[in-house]
Amino acid sequence: MRLLQNYFNPAARGSSVRRECLAGLTTFMAMCYLIFVVPAMLADAGMPKDSAVAATIWVSILATLAMGLWAKFPVGVAPGLGITAFFAYYICGPAGYTWQTGLGAVFISGVVFLLLTATRVRQMIINAVPMDLKYAIVVG
Repeated sequence: MRLLQNYFNPAARGSSVRRECLAGLTTFMAMCYLIFVVPAMLADAGMPKDSAVAATIWVSILATLAMGLWAKFPVGVAPGLGITAFFAYYICGPAGYTWQTGLGAVFISGVVFLLLTATRVRQMIINAVPMDLKYAIVVG
């Protein structure tokens, strides 16, 4: 308990270890539906369902742990339903690509965004967008 208090220092944000653990459990319970929905979508795209279940679980665990332990930012991270639906029902559907090709494109885009972030170009792009347009994007 003391280790958690020293590492995360929840008191500095007006919280406690108990409250943060309860919040983590609540977040986990709210995210559990993803274990069923995301793999079902990916199976519709042709992926083996058992592999999609395992990948969804592992990606969610590792991303959430990275955000919590490395970034010290207490949020749950998991595959998004919108992008999963786009992948499964457009990229692997009417667009005609196989799921393997689609995952290759996802990997390449991830590398590009990582490079944009590491070189701070992403922040320059964000700063170049006028605030009114940012508000409009959020509303849209």
